[in-house]
Amino acid sequence: MRTYSYLLTMTVTKVSIVLFTAILFLFTLSIFFSNHPTFVLAISTNESNRVLGGIASLLSSNPDIVVNGFHVPIFNSSNSKPDVPAAEKGFLVAEEGNFKISYPSSWIKNNAPTSQFTGVFSTPIVSFLIPAAGLDSRAITNTGVMIAKYVMGNRSSSASLSDYVKQEINALEGNTYFELNESSPAKLGGNNAAHTLVYTASMSDSYTLAVDREKTIETIAIKDGTAYFVVYRENTDLYPTYLPLVNKMVDSFEFK
Repeated sequence: MRTYSYLLTMTVTKVSIVLFTAILFLFTLSIFFSNHPTFVLAISTNESNRVLGGIASLLSSNPDIVVNGFHVPIFNSSNSKPDVPAAEKGFLVAEEGNFKISYPSSWIKNNAPTSQFTGVFSTPIVSFLIPAAGLDSRAITNTGVMIAKYVMGNRSSSASLSDYVKQEINALEGNTYFELNESSPAKLGGNNAAHTLVYTASMSDSYTLAVDREKTIETIAIKDGTAYFVVYRENTDLYPTYLPLVNKMVDSFEFK
């Protein structure tokens, strides 16, 4: 009888320790998320099932995703190569499929973005978000550069660059507060013909649900029948601050 009582006591004690550890772990996570909003921003609100992947990334040793001393989740579902230092000091080179681009090493790279930065419903490939440190006054938090691709229905072989530009503008005009500031020919990835759009519009944040006036510049080019969008979006006041870095990113873009 005494042995049974002892075993019961030990079992209850072990279960209590496990429950206490689990509660302490969840409490620690809640404090971490509240103190590190940049980590949370890298996770879209409809991707809570990827939180465990983010926690795993915290324990990784990938140096290119260290931001303010901690690792942010990248959810790398692509076959991208490990990033290496670029010729430009303070930049890393990201190789994604059939293109590569340099980006500031302090920015947050996400290999599986879900936010839409284009008017048409494009497929996001990779994004480089600007760390929120010191910029908490921004209403929109998921700002930075995104690269996406898009094929116009079954017209991938016949659709021209101007066709894609027209469709993008038509889609953007669905925003009541859309204002086109510039539309001009450009080059992307060397001598590839491209087109640049600069516009302002009211955008809502997928995380905070706040609405803010944003300025966007996007460069569109076609490669092998697919349109590629390199898009930079930021609050109208902060837009000029990061534009020089974005211009370096766009200049470094290269199709492989």
